[in-house]
Amino acid sequence: MSDPVSLEQIEKDAHRTFNQDGLLYLFMGVLLTAVGLSFYDSRFGFLGGLAALLIFPMERFRRHVTYPRVGYARFRAPEGFGRGILGFLIVAIAVLTLFAFVDNGRFAQYLPLVVSIVMGLSFFFGASLQGLRLRDWVVIGVMIVSGVWAVFRFDDWHTAVAVQMWITAGLLLLIGTYDLVRFLKAHPVLEDPA
Repeated sequence: MSDPVSLEQIEKDAHRTFNQDGLLYLFMGVLLTAVGLSFYDSRFGFLGGLAALLIFPMERFRRHVTYPRVGYARFRAPEGFGRGILGFLIVAIAVLTLFAFVDNGRFAQYLPLVVSIVMGLSFFFGASLQGLRLRDWVVIGVMIVSGVWAVFRFDDWHTAVAVQMWITAGLLLLIGTYDLVRFLKAHPVLEDPA
């Protein structure tokens, strides 16, 4: 008698196989580095918005590195995923705005902690698509702990948020680099059957 097929598990395995190239971690690491720099120095404020455009070189890199090794897959977002992200963004922006501006910014010093919680939840939701692993919990823990640490370490919340993002970015870049090297060694380029 065969075991019942779990389509949800198959999809998670496919996500994991497709994302084992480490590019998602590298992308997030570079993104957080750029956004952190925009918090640290207002002259680099434009990097915060431009960092999202890194998705385009990542896709190009995947076409040359990932797809020839494991093939191409296009995943549909789960039902209600878009509404869930939109709702999460609205709540996150409202909470961040409250902490930044209520009572003349009286609670702004706690923004690094709030930012770390928002980042942790975002990472949790993203990673849950492929199944949370120990490394994902470690990244979430580093996000939260670095936010708490930054609140008490720095007087200026801008610097605290920047440093907290850089700590997380460093970890993501290490994981992404390790995964990419391992991926390149484990998966030679597939031969064209023609």
